Amino acid sequence: MDEEDLRVRLKDGLKEQFDAVLKRKKMKQVTGVNQLVAWFIAQDDLFQSMILGQIGPDSTTEIAQLLLEKILADQSPHTKQRASPPRKRGKAS
Repeated sequence: MDEEDLRVRLKDGLKEQFDAVLKRKKMKQVTGVNQLVAWFIAQDDLFQSMILGQIGPDSTTEIAQLLLEKILADQSPHTKQRASPPRKRGKAS
């Protein structure tokens, strides 16, 4: 398996926070970074844009609706039923 090095400069405090998460998860840094990068690459373009801060807060409501529709469309019928909002119940007679 070929590997490549990636050098990253993090903002103040991020490395310490990331290291704390990795310690809690009992994970090595290289494994954690590989997992994050693989997860990020697997996301669709809309999620990637949101994660990278390329979609502003003024679009939040519209984006949330699009994401919900996409998530529900991607799920199996069995999962879709569980993901739908709970039905309102009337008074018991």
